[in-house]
Amino acid sequence: MANQEIKGVTIHGIVMDKVPIEDMDPLELASAAHSVEDKMHEIEEKTQSVNTLKSALLAAMDFSCQNYLKNQEIDASKNKLDSLIIKLKQTLKNAK
Repeated sequence: MANQEIKGVTIHGIVMDKVPIEDMDPLELASAAHSVEDKMHEIEEKTQSVNTLKSALLAAMDFSCQNYLKNQEIDASKNKLDSLIIKLKQTLKNAK
């Protein structure tokens, strides 16, 4: 579903008529929008601020940091797996 446009996504009272997305169905997009809405409300409660732009940027930063940390975990897991594969290949080679 590449470059599909979904109508009617609303985040924090702001309707976005056309949202270009890739590889997400409408239910996934709605779930993502709900997550953004929840994060913005959480930030506003913590900061005692109702500045929509500021809470949106802080929400984006939070999601970006979470994504970065998950990617770091994935990279570390891949590196560990690659190391184990090399050790296993070497062990099998020495066993012959």
